[in-house]
Amino acid sequence: MGDGGDGGHGGTSNAGTAGSGGHGGNARGLFGAGGDGGAGGTSYLDPFRSGNWDKFGGDGGNGGAAGVFGRGGAGGAGGDAVARGGAGGHGGTGGRLLGNGGDGGHGGAGGIGEILNPADGENTDKFGGAGGNGGAAGLLGDGGTGGAGGVGGAGSNGPARGGAGGDGGAGGQLLGNGGDGGHGGAAATRDIPLPAPGENTDKFGGAGGNGGAAGLLGNGGTGGAGGSGLKRGGDGGAGGSGGSVAGNAGGGGAGGIATEGVAGAGGAGGSAAGWFGQGGTGGAGGDILASKLVPTSAGRGGDGGAGGMLAGSGGAGGQGGTSNGGTGGDGGDGGHARGLFGDGGNGGRAGFGRFQGRGGDGGNAGLLIGNGGNGGWGAAGTNSVAGGRGGDGGDAGLLFGFGGNGGDGGLSGGLAGGGEGGIGGRGGAIGAPGAPGAHG
Repeated sequence: MGDGGDGGHGGTSNAGTAGSGGHGGNARGLFGAGGDGGAGGTSYLDPFRSGNWDKFGGDGGNGGAAGVFGRGGAGGAGGDAVARGGAGGHGGTGGRLLGNGGDGGHGGAGGIGEILNPADGENTDKFGGAGGNGGAAGLLGDGGTGGAGGVGGAGSNGPARGGAGGDGGAGGQLLGNGGDGGHGGAAATRDIPLPAPGENTDKFGGAGGNGGAAGLLGNGGTGGAGGSGLKRGGDGGAGGSGGSVAGNAGGGGAGGIATEGVAGAGGAGGSAAGWFGQGGTGGAGGDILASKLVPTSAGRGGDGGAGGMLAGSGGAGGQGGTSNGGTGGDGGDGGHARGLFGDGGNGGRAGFGRFQGRGGDGGNAGLLIGNGGNGGWGAAGTNSVAGGRGGDGGDAGLLFGFGGNGGDGGLSGGLAGGGEGGIGGRGGAIGAPGAPGAHG
């Protein structure tokens, strides 16, 4: 009986890679929590000392496993670094009978200083560290939350990538919810004039972590949001699946915004893996911040997840991102109600842009009874570009139900015409087909 010991912190370094944190100890008795992992050490640059080693932060230690009853230990945080931040440690497993999984540690920040005179062959990429995964629960309990990805270019705002968020832990095998995914780290927001030779200058935001799956009974975790970046936003994480008997699926994470370039796509909603449950909602696509007329693409909305195998509605599709000077993001498609009963999810609305996005299609209803999802609206047009097309409505069940309405086409912005309306979905034996969407 007793808790596992915490891991020690990793040592710092002023000329090379810092030490990793120690792992937390396991709890061996009937009652006891796992020990927390130690934090990774910081790698900083001493101006009075030069080294020929890569200046990486230390990785965080993993959390220890609990005993029969107790929570898993938290993963240690990754260390910050002049170059690449350390990865966060994974959360420990919850008690074999009862207990939540430990949370994953967050990744360390990269680029906390400049490397003015790198050694020959030295790695100078300023990447944020990946977040650690959340620990799984035991028989009963919730999965741990995934750690956030580290920021890239934290101090210098130099060219860098944000770290990926960690995945959420699985819920208890009998009863419990999946953990949420960690959000991706933000990347650099501007260029530096003189990057080191061979330095990676992508400036991409980190991807969000996926939500954890539930056990027999429980809800799936939500996907983490993608990190922002100058050139590319990170994609949102997918939602976790619902319980294998019953439970709702988790929603997808939002896509990361980008100043220019390509924004992140919204994460797909999870599916209800069991007999009963709702599909998860798709995450919204990321926006483009630049207003100038440059080739940019906003993120597509994530698709909604499928409903339960016997009953349950599909999740709604995510809204597309906006881009004033480029292409607007398409709306995500609504999820299907794949069982006998349930409504299809609505399609996501398209995002506005210089070139317009299309509305997402509505999902189909359950096989016997249910209404089809409505199609998403197309984005409004500009003076020289027609509005976007509306999404098609989903089909109703065979016996009872109304078909989904087609989404309206985007309104005309001037010289160019409006967008075409979507097609209405098929109605059931008792019911009516969906109305077509109006032309913009």
